[in-house]
Amino acid sequence: MKMGIKAALLSALVFPGAGQIYLRRYVRGLISMVISLDGLGVLVAQATVGALRELEKIQSQGDGTGGVAPQR
Repeated sequence: MKMGIKAALLSALVFPGAGQIYLRRYVRGLISMVISLDGLGVLVAQATVGALRELEKIQSQGDGTGGVAPQR
């Protein structure tokens, strides 16, 4: 298999920038990896903030009994 094809498969299937590292273009590969990891970090942060907001909404609605304690 040609080096270019291997590099493309590495970047597409393993991790962006891995193909560049394979081709010994270290700076390009590291830049691609940093950009990808940064984007992934932003997505995880946004998902976490959204999940925490939804959790706060659920908690502020109470336990569903309308504030009445169950009788024993």
